[in-house]
Amino acid sequence: MPQTLATAAQAMALPASAGWMALLAVTTAAAIGYAAWRSQRARAAAQQLLAEAQHETARREQEFSLLIQGVQELIFRTDAQGNIRFANPRWQAMTDQSPETARGKHLSDIVLPEYRDTIQALFSPQPPEGLRSAQAQVRNQGGSLHVLEFSVTPLRSRDGQLRGFVGSGVDITELHMAQQRQKEHLEFTERVLEFNPLPMHLTDVQGRFITVNKAWENFMGLPRSQVLGRTCADLLAHTQAQNCTATSAQLLHEGGTVRYEERLQLADGSPRDVQVTKVLLRSSQGHPIGILITQLDITDYLGARDLAQQASRTKSEFVANISHELRTPLQSILGFSELGMARGRQHEKLASMFGDIHAAGLRMLGLVNDLLDISKIESTVGAFHFERNDVRDIIEDVAAELEMLLQQRQLQLALDLGRMPLMAKVDTARFSQVVRNVLANAVKFAPEGSRIDVGAQAQGENTIHIQVRDRGPGIPAAELETIFQAFVQSSQTRDGSGGTGLGLVICRKIMAAHGGRIHATNAPDEGAIFHITVPTAGYTDTMPAPLL
Repeated sequence: MPQTLATAAQAMALPASAGWMALLAVTTAAAIGYAAWRSQRARAAAQQLLAEAQHETARREQEFSLLIQGVQELIFRTDAQGNIRFANPRWQAMTDQSPETARGKHLSDIVLPEYRDTIQALFSPQPPEGLRSAQAQVRNQGGSLHVLEFSVTPLRSRDGQLRGFVGSGVDITELHMAQQRQKEHLEFTERVLEFNPLPMHLTDVQGRFITVNKAWENFMGLPRSQVLGRTCADLLAHTQAQNCTATSAQLLHEGGTVRYEERLQLADGSPRDVQVTKVLLRSSQGHPIGILITQLDITDYLGARDLAQQASRTKSEFVANISHELRTPLQSILGFSELGMARGRQHEKLASMFGDIHAAGLRMLGLVNDLLDISKIESTVGAFHFERNDVRDIIEDVAAELEMLLQQRQLQLALDLGRMPLMAKVDTARFSQVVRNVLANAVKFAPEGSRIDVGAQAQGENTIHIQVRDRGPGIPAAELETIFQAFVQSSQTRDGSGGTGLGLVICRKIMAAHGGRIHATNAPDEGAIFHITVPTAGYTDTMPAPLL
C-alpha cells in the first residue's frame, strides 16, 4: 500500500493528460490490491471456521462412538443385502466374538436355524417401511441360550434407493423367562379352576362374569357362552341378584372374605341350598381386580343336620322325661329307707339294710340329676345367661362352699388369682358348676394333709386360663381324654369312691357353650392338673345353648 501511494505522488508531477491516466492506473491497482487483501482475509477466516467445524465434528463423532460402545443394546448397520458393516462392542457380549468378526456376516447367521427365515425377512427390500421387529434365540459359544428382540429400519437415499439398514438387538432372556413362568402359572391356575369339583366363577370389579368352570356349568345348567360378560342381575332371581350385588359391594369396600348361605333356583327349576364364599383378588399394587366365588351345595348337609338336631332333641326330651319319671319313685324309696333307718335303730342288721337302700337311692338320684342336667344343656329351650364377671370372685365363692370338706380332710387350698380383675362373659351358675366339680374331684383324690393349688391368669389378650392341681395318684395317660366321655370313670376311682361318670361330661358341655375348653394333664412330679380356658368376650348376655 505505501508503495502504491508513492507512485500516485509521482504521477501528479506529470502533465495533465498523462497524470490522469497514471492516476487511473494507480487507483485501479489500489482497488485490485485491496480486493485481494480482503479475499485473503476471508479465505483465512473460512479456513479457520472449517477447521473448527472439523474439530467439532471429530469431537461429536468421538462422543457418539463412546455412546454407541457404552449402550447395553446391540447396535449395527448393514448394506442393502443385510450384511453387517458395523456392530458395537455389545456384539461380543452376545456372541462371545469380537465386533470385528461381525463385518460381512448376516444377522441370520448367529440365530438358531428355526429363526433364520424370520430374521432374513427383516432385511427385505420390499415394504413395509419404518421399524421392523422380531424375536429370535441365539446360542453363544458357551452354550447359553439368549432371547433377543431385533429392530431394523431401512435406510434410503433421496431417490428412494435402498442403501442399507440400521438396527438394534435387546437381550430379553429374563423377561422371556418371566413371561413363560407367568404363562405356565396362568395355565396351571386355569386347569385347577376348570377341574375343581366345586362350582366356581370369576367376576371383574363391575360384577361381569370373566370365567366359569365346568362344575359351575353343570351345577347351574348354563353354558359359559351364555354367561361371560353378563352380571348376577342377568342370571339370578331378583332376591339372589340383590344379595349377590350387595355382598360384592361389601367385599370391594372392606376386602377379605364374605361367606353366606342362600337358596338358588337352578335352570331345571330345582331349589338348592348353597354356601357362597367370595374372595377379593388384588393386583400386585393392591388394587381390586376381581372376585372369586365358590358355591358349595349344602342341601344334603342341611337335611342331615336337621335330622341330627331332631334326633338330639328327641333324645334329650326322652332322657328328661325318663329322669322326671324316675325322681318320683326315688323320692319314695329314699323316704321309706330313711323311715326304716329311724325305726330300725334298735336292730343293727335292719338299719344297715335300710342304710344300703338309702345310699343306693342317693346314688341313683345323683345319676338322674346329672342326666337332667345334660338334657337341659342340650335343650334348645334352656338358655345360658352370659354376664361379665370377675372369675376370681366365682372361684373364691366355690372355695368357700367347700371349706368344710377341706377341713374334714385336712387339705390346704392355695389360691393364686393375681391382683388384676379377670373379666369374662360367663353364665355364673354354670361356670360355678364347672369350678365346683373340678375342685370337688381334687378334694376327693388329694391325700389327706396335702395341698391343692388353684391358679388363674390372663393368657394373651382374649383368654383366661384356670388350673386346679392336686397331689393325688394322677390320671393314666390313656384316660386323659376318655374321662370326659359319658359314664366313663378313671381307673383310679373303681374303689367305689367315684360318682356317676357324668360330671366331667357336663363340665365339657358347659365350657363348649362358653366357647372355652376343659382338659386334663398330669403334673411332672405327682397329681393331676385340670385346665379350664374361657374367652374374655364374644357372647351375648343371653345365648341359647348350642346343640352338641
